[in-house]
Amino acid sequence: MFSLRLHPLIGARPGALARTLWRHGGVSLGRVHLVILTILLGLVRWPNCCIESIRTRSALSIALDQSPVFIVGHWRSGTTLLHHVLSRDQSFCFPRMIDVLSPFEFFPSAMERFTHPLIYRMLPLTRPMDEVPLHPSLPQEEEIALAAMAASSFYNCIYFPERFENTFRTEVLLQSEQGTQFIDEWSSAYRYYLGKLVLRYPGRRLLLKNPANSARIRTLTRLFPGAKFIHIHRNPYDVFSSMSKFYQRMLPILALQAYDTAKIDDYVLRAYLPLMTTLLKDTADLKANEFVALSYDELIARPMDAVEHIYRQLEIPLTTSSVANMNDFISHSPIIRPPPTHLSVELAEAVYRAWKPVFQKLSYSKDQQQGIVQMN
Repeated sequence: MFSLRLHPLIGARPGALARTLWRHGGVSLGRVHLVILTILLGLVRWPNCCIESIRTRSALSIALDQSPVFIVGHWRSGTTLLHHVLSRDQSFCFPRMIDVLSPFEFFPSAMERFTHPLIYRMLPLTRPMDEVPLHPSLPQEEEIALAAMAASSFYNCIYFPERFENTFRTEVLLQSEQGTQFIDEWSSAYRYYLGKLVLRYPGRRLLLKNPANSARIRTLTRLFPGAKFIHIHRNPYDVFSSMSKFYQRMLPILALQAYDTAKIDDYVLRAYLPLMTTLLKDTADLKANEFVALSYDELIARPMDAVEHIYRQLEIPLTTSSVANMNDFISHSPIIRPPPTHLSVELAEAVYRAWKPVFQKLSYSKDQQQGIVQMN
């Protein structure tokens, strides 16, 4: 069984980690060693974190030259592949591995000669759920960083599965009994982190891939007026199958609490519809140059046609050098079409019954079970 020697919460400050553990119900005895190691390393890193906080104190108030571009869509729908392709446009900036694993200290410093090699040595070469490379230069999800910052994050659902449904509702859907206070706390942490990225990579436009943001579009448009959104969607049957596999592979690695594998399919079934319904509703009124949608099948069948459509719709300049860089990436990352996804009749019926509104809205057939997956 694959295992991590360091948990992704490694970038948390001790105080932030304590708040996260308290909010989510603590940690199981068998995972205490990971928490202890994270705390010890956090104490060692604390002085450097304080220095970076001073260096980046303007991040919360920094004005973005250009509104961010957000890639949204349910997990396992092709968001990573699209992010990797678009990241070859050098006018964009995005969080990289060190930026998400060390959210409090990713600015250049004398300490990085020691901290970066340590972190990289502790990582696998590929993502355990789909074998996508984990090269330090490739773009990553800022949602990982938010969890380490003690902010709301989808990854808290995986780290602390005992309260999965409550955490998903409050930290992904941003539906909390605390009302706007909870959203304000998330907004402040997110705005600060993105401000740091802009300071770290000046002169570039933010390109962010985060499926959890699919349910936060109204908040994002308030935070970043004029923001642009790319929605990539995929056959719901394939999403279900791939998402179930995602939890089966990731929970044993990342969960800090005990969990019941028999509930995994139920997690997937119950989480999909509210997220996708919110996404489709909240993007309906966006301007033509602020929103574009495409399917995963379109992206993998004709990648550059899909890219050019995105740039035209969103009115973003596409240079010849960016096209060359994207074509080079695509040519060196062949997309393999594995065998189709086949669910049992009973399970397929359950998926369609639970997700029927999205099937209909996105024009997927009840009888359409096909699997076209590699990087997503």
